[in-house]
Amino acid sequence: MTKPRRTRPRAALQHAAKLLVQKLVSFVPGEAGFRLNEWVVGRMRSAPGDDFFRFRIAKGLANLERLRAETGVDLTGRVLELGTGWHGIDLLLFHVFGARSIHSVDLHRHLVLGYVKRAAALLANGALADLDPDASLGGPLPERVAGLRAIAGCETVDAVLGHI
Repeated sequence: MTKPRRTRPRAALQHAAKLLVQKLVSFVPGEAGFRLNEWVVGRMRSAPGDDFFRFRIAKGLANLERLRAETGVDLTGRVLELGTGWHGIDLLLFHVFGARSIHSVDLHRHLVLGYVKRAAALLANGALADLDPDASLGGPLPERVAGLRAIAGCETVDAVLGHI
């Protein structure tokens, strides 16, 4: 099982701080609360570095492997992903694990093309090194990595989602 690296505490602290601020801002009612949340998160997330992406990728891999190990769920079927977020790492990981189709739902269109492309490039270039190549991924791992490279080359978020 892949575990999040403990050598990346800064990324973990930044993520925890973001979640705390979002919880505090959520008490502001209505449209004002939404706009304040967008503004605060936009300031906090300003161009996350590779440490953030590697931490989130390792955490996502550990969560998916734990889900598969403890529930026996087949990750190669149809996936409903709620709360896509800014970086789309979970979308990419479901793709790597062979999801036949992924239905992504978010209240707003938050995916940032640059972040999705960065995450796909990191996944394609070594972030999957600890993943068992014999694991059931709905297809050979090299094909999944080739798909990530294609995603990293997409020019629009719609093209990324269409590829996935």
